[in-house]
Amino acid sequence: MRSALAVVALGTLAVAAAYAQTGGGPPIAYVKIAGNSAEIYLVNPDGTGLKKVYGTASKRTIGSVDLKPGGAEIAFTEFGVGSPRVVKILSLNGSTPAGQARTLIGPCGVDTVDYHPTDPVLIISDICNASPRIATIRTDGSGYSVLQSTGAYLNKARWLKDGISYVYVRAPIDGGPLQLCKNSCDAGNGELLQTVGGMWSMDVGRTANILLHDSGGPYISKVDADAGAVISTNFINGTDGHFSADDRYILYETPHEARGDYLHIYDNTTGLTRRLTTKGDYGPKDWRQ
Repeated sequence: MRSALAVVALGTLAVAAAYAQTGGGPPIAYVKIAGNSAEIYLVNPDGTGLKKVYGTASKRTIGSVDLKPGGAEIAFTEFGVGSPRVVKILSLNGSTPAGQARTLIGPCGVDTVDYHPTDPVLIISDICNASPRIATIRTDGSGYSVLQSTGAYLNKARWLKDGISYVYVRAPIDGGPLQLCKNSCDAGNGELLQTVGGMWSMDVGRTANILLHDSGGPYISKVDADAGAVISTNFINGTDGHFSADDRYILYETPHEARGDYLHIYDNTTGLTRRLTTKGDYGPKDWRQ
């Protein structure tokens, strides 16, 4: 029988081998708060290859971050006191920034960004003139197009794996609980997936139409994005879960442990977790191939 230490070691090597080498450098990106600013880091799932690739000016922070599938680019939102949330894109050569981050002109105050699975298109959650919207924009800044604009709150938009359908969270104009929606959120077509009490974050599977969400509390649940059925409820004690490229692993943040906040990786196959980072104050994160 293998020792527990051997099993952990083999698991770590398997994760590293599967994900460490990508076209755009390490496949995990996360934001760490550094005093009055924020920094973006890349790292491999085994903790190697850690590198800072971006830092904001003082009194500015980052609200959302997403890695381009296949690597070589990061999209993120940045804002500060008295300035709107803008979308920036940073090109990478491995884990080295290739020039300065560029700002996309067109959308208003952007909250979340998510890369299309194959095309140079982002789906974004933004708000303009107090009107929330789900929209798309090409990564060169062209082709801004509104998908949804009906709702008192529209946010957390993510592409599903087919690159055609998408999911998001909506608050109805006439009140009521938040709705977990797919496409037009037509209940008759099964597009109203669930109602939820709150929503801190949401991610989607890379190989299957599965949602991860933490609905207003420090526990992550899993939902079938086709049927709206709950797969697992509160199976991770943490927040802001993100699938790995094959959906086996989930990157997440601890819910303000007494020792501080950490990033962990959960194994969907074994149910085991391991710590990825040291103690810190972390922001948004992502995991792509």
